Amino acid sequence: MGPEKTIKPESIGYWTQRVLNAHHALLQKSVKPLGLSASQAIVLGIIARKQPVSARDISEHLGISAPAVTRQVDALERLDFVRREEDSEDERVLRISLTERGVELWPRVKGVLREVHRVAVGQLDPEEVRVMLRSLDSMRQNLERHL
Repeated sequence: MGPEKTIKPESIGYWTQRVLNAHHALLQKSVKPLGLSASQAIVLGIIARKQPVSARDISEHLGISAPAVTRQVDALERLDFVRREEDSEDERVLRISLTERGVELWPRVKGVLREVHRVAVGQLDPEEVRVMLRSLDSMRQNLERHL
């Protein structure tokens, strides 16, 4: 076994992208049997946890564009997993919630998301995970201040 490679701090972007790509690929593979894409599973999870929710809320939570959220919600609506309804207080806002079919699917999706998380953290102890998440959030905040 050769010497351990040192990961240089300037490689943070490289390594975060590699982790993101691997996580997305495993999630994609894992939800495919459920008839979903990785992105749809993530959006479905936010809707399940926060329903009823607006597309804007989902967009802000994920840090992605409103059109990207709309595409995922459109697809989930075509699959009859979510529905849009006018907000009772503001008719300009549509609230998204799970349909009966979405409610039935959610436990399976939740199980897949938990398993992918379990695989991702592997042998890391809870303190290592906590420090990593805190560090990643600090990096995100640093970067967003410059947008």
